[in-house]
Amino acid sequence: MAGYIGTTPVPQATQHRESFTATGGQTSFATAGYTPQFIDVYFNGVKLAPADFTATNGSDVVLASGATASDILEIVAYTPFEVASQTFTGTTTAANLTVTGAFTSQGIDDNADAVAITIDSSENVGIGTSSPSNQLHVDGTSDQLRLSDGVNGFDIRAGGSLIIKDDGTERMRITSAGSVGIGTSSPSHLLDVEGSGDAVMRIGSTGTGDADAALHIDGGDTGESFIRFDTDGVEGARITMTGGAGGELNIQTAASSGRKIDFEPNDTLTMQVVTPASGTNTTEILEFFANGTSAGKISAMDGDLVIGEDAVGIKFENTGTDRIIPVNVDTLTTRSAIIDLGGSAERFKDLYLSGGVYLGGTGGANHLQDYEEGNWDPIYHGSTGNPTCTYDIQAGYYTKIGRQVNCHGRLRTDAVSGGSGLLSIGNLPFTAMNVNGNGSGGTVTIGSYLAFKSGEFGPKMGYVTEQTTTALLRFEASDISAGNCDVAALDNTTNDNDIMFSISYITTE
Repeated sequence: MAGYIGTTPVPQATQHRESFTATGGQTSFATAGYTPQFIDVYFNGVKLAPADFTATNGSDVVLASGATASDILEIVAYTPFEVASQTFTGTTTAANLTVTGAFTSQGIDDNADAVAITIDSSENVGIGTSSPSNQLHVDGTSDQLRLSDGVNGFDIRAGGSLIIKDDGTERMRITSAGSVGIGTSSPSHLLDVEGSGDAVMRIGSTGTGDADAALHIDGGDTGESFIRFDTDGVEGARITMTGGAGGELNIQTAASSGRKIDFEPNDTLTMQVVTPASGTNTTEILEFFANGTSAGKISAMDGDLVIGEDAVGIKFENTGTDRIIPVNVDTLTTRSAIIDLGGSAERFKDLYLSGGVYLGGTGGANHLQDYEEGNWDPIYHGSTGNPTCTYDIQAGYYTKIGRQVNCHGRLRTDAVSGGSGLLSIGNLPFTAMNVNGNGSGGTVTIGSYLAFKSGEFGPKMGYVTEQTTTALLRFEASDISAGNCDVAALDNTTNDNDIMFSISYITTE
């Protein structure tokens, strides 16, 4: 308590007086001691204002201006004192206040001699700590916060984890790792909710005029977990996961319904599971609806996938033979020679096959294994020596269907030299086979011969020599006698030896 009460010191207050006779220019005066701010200074009987002197170190008083010799400086220092059994009104100022007995106030009451609450210079409040690090810092080993209505209490404790209790029973915890546990003190996920009963979690709406739509999430004690969607207390759909080895995920509209997925905004799409016929190895997995009408199904038949609509479908079979076969999706039976692939105005583009095609039947005679077409270069060929020819026309085109080869072309030369033996068209695109053992693989038809050596008859026909790539040419004389053409029949004249031909034969390939 200061040495005075009020804004102006009173003479009756506890005080210490000292008087000094100044020397010329003296400014500093050493006192017996004082408490800073509790001092009055008089100069020649006039009290000095605080701006006229400095008294801060508790021992010296320093004038702002030097004194004149024989000036009198009086210093009055006020000392603390104790007031017993006093009642104070207004504002009371104290440097230090020590209470050894009970202290009661409208603000803080700890009824003890230990520090209970600390308010530091940063206005941080500490409870249980003398060094608060936040605006409110509560430190303790038990529950630090309790909110009560006078009957029931709600406790909060922080220390590694934030724990929320209801009358001492833990209800929720947030760990130092940020995991939230409800119903468990050891959350293993960011949100871990555990409980028993009908539902672990429920999200619902019970507003006036609204249907009670709710979401239930049940951990279950029977090895089955599910999310259930209710409307007005009636289950509308659930997602179920059965535990154990080979667990199943099941999405269905109700626990007792066969429907598994049902999208029905504006009744545009429905997918459902249809119960399989008893004693069969077939199952309709999904059925699709468009505007209330079935648009197709996905089924299983003998362990294979079936997809289609009504009587038109395909089965993807990999049990024994890898193939795609036509089936009736409604009856899950196979169909033969009924379903078309494409149409006259709805054609597919290209068909790529590595094997053959059965046309008009399933026997070996109906098996078309190859189709090919392209260009080839025919030549004049001699049986014992090929002639050297300069061709100004050398054109050939062939079509191969299965083993049947059809060739068409034209040969015309400008110059011929050398060669001997029977004349033939050589360099056929495929090797001819021996048809029925008669030595011929096919026939040659000469469409026209335009110029051959003077005095020689041009070729009119021919045949393909078996197991070769040559077609022997034949001529017909004026007396109807016929014979083989010879290389010598070729003329050495420009634009000569000109024939157009067609060759048809069977190949070994």
